[in-house]
Amino acid sequence: MDDATQAITLNPGYVKGYYRRGAAYLGLVKYKSALNDFQTAVQMAPKDKDALSKRDECQKAFRAEMFSKAIESYVHCGLWAAVCR
Repeated sequence: MDDATQAITLNPGYVKGYYRRGAAYLGLVKYKSALNDFQTAVQMAPKDKDALSKRDECQKAFRAEMFSKAIESYVHCGLWAAVCR
């Protein structure tokens, strides 16, 4: 990840840097950071099938994570019990 960040710093137009750092973030389950990098890569190279595919994969994972956290907080706050009565 550090190499990709350094590559981006040296050349902000280096699409592969964003793709590779996004892939690293995705592997670390840092979906929001990964999504930002994949979206940047897609903006820079809108026909790049790999970047499009990874962005879509990451969006799904990020949405699932946010949904899971929302449900967890809903249940954890006791709201679920109130609804089930």
